[in-house]
Amino acid sequence: MTNKRNIILGGFMGTGKTTVGQIVADYIGWHFVDTDDEIVHRFGRSIPEIFAHQGEATFRRYETVIAQSLAAGSE
Repeated sequence: MTNKRNIILGGFMGTGKTTVGQIVADYIGWHFVDTDDEIVHRFGRSIPEIFAHQGEATFRRYETVIAQSLAAGSE
């Protein structure tokens, strides 16, 4: 049995989550995943497009789907 762990950074836009996440992942030798990038890849729309055409609630649902997939190791 493996012991899977994640480090999750949360916070407002523009606070440095991606920058810090990449630095930490490089330092400890882990793979870094940006959930916004995963949302764009999986759902085929930019974050501003999702907010403009589908609303924040849809974005948050997409974010939850991606986070759960990553936590389960299925991404």
